[in-house]
Amino acid sequence: MKHIYWLLLGVLAFCPAQASDIGRAAMWNNDGAVLFWQSNYLGAGQGVCVVEFMFDGAALKEPVNDLLLTVRVYDASHKNLGTGTFSLMNALGGTQANRYQSGAFEGISHWEIPIPEDNGEGSPLCWNGVALQIESAIGQQSGKQINLVQSKQLVLTALRKVKIQVRQ
Repeated sequence: MKHIYWLLLGVLAFCPAQASDIGRAAMWNNDGAVLFWQSNYLGAGQGVCVVEFMFDGAALKEPVNDLLLTVRVYDASHKNLGTGTFSLMNALGGTQANRYQSGAFEGISHWEIPIPEDNGEGSPLCWNGVALQIESAIGQQSGKQINLVQSKQLVLTALRKVKIQVRQ
């Protein structure tokens, strides 16, 4: 019986961390969060659409590297179309130069529904009423794996629209 205990203890000690073991990001204060918003929507024609996001990591004590976001896509009737990922090109947070980072979600490589080819809107990201849900935001901070969604440290923010005009 003792041998089984030590064997199980040894196996547990060398098992890789599971997703539930992913921790919280170190923030400057307890209620700190990474803010993000949709910064652009690009319709490139031929049924190609991209949603761009901006992230503000000012609340992070240390930069987050390799931030990978998983996004679930729903159509207008809330039908699940599948999940896809995108990542930030650079570390988020730390110095003021890295406070802001952007990322672009280009859709899903294999949609879970047949996509009509003849409507001119090949990607469901081009469809009216499409909705996105961020499922996870996993990265590395000071050598530790973190998930900003699981720890409720990723907050969608709405920015006021600014009226812009060209002087005539």
